[in-house]
Amino acid sequence: MMKEKKCNRGGIDVSARWLVAAVRKGAELIKKKFCNDVVGHKELIRFLRPRRNVRAQVCLEATGLYHLEATLALDAVEIEVMVLNPRVASDYQKACFKRAKTDPIDAAGLLD
Repeated sequence: MMKEKKCNRGGIDVSARWLVAAVRKGAELIKKKFCNDVVGHKELIRFLRPRRNVRAQVCLEATGLYHLEATLALDAVEIEVMVLNPRVASDYQKACFKRAKTDPIDAAGLLD
């Protein structure tokens, strides 16, 4: 029987300038901010998948065209990406009674 690779899961809040990622390490929620450019995308990939034998799956909002380059960079290294309609993400946050609206809170909601 093949051993299944570990899988990191993340949520990414996207803006024109920043990517705010949230991942869980055990019970701890870790949030980190990256520039939404080529250098930031490489740092984000290392954050989500620190070792090659680790799989990663992420969820991010479709934010105009700001999410496109990050999505393509993640897909190019075989990180599974789910692009979510922003309305769905917003409705989910409201259903969870999360009234505050910050990038780290949005990233954690996308992780959920």
